[in-house]
Amino acid sequence: WKPDFGTSGWERLIELLQIRHRLTHPKSAEQLYLTDAEVEVFRSGFTWFVEVFNELQLSVMRRHGRGPRPKASHSNLAHLSVD
Repeated sequence: WKPDFGTSGWERLIELLQIRHRLTHPKSAEQLYLTDAEVEVFRSGFTWFVEVFNELQLSVMRRHGRGPRPKASHSNLAHLSVD
């Protein structure tokens, strides 16, 4: 499994991060405002991210079974790969 980075969702996610950085580290009060278009960028970028993350989870579950999951640690996650 590989995410599709050639979609508009990926582009929106990159835009979302730029907007997030502006809101988190504003240089002026005006940089704290969001336009309707920026809200749409957040919606579509985050939606793409959630969909891709869900696909990744499903891929891992298919590859490694749906049984009880062991407690996560760095040592027992190193061998995992996705199809």
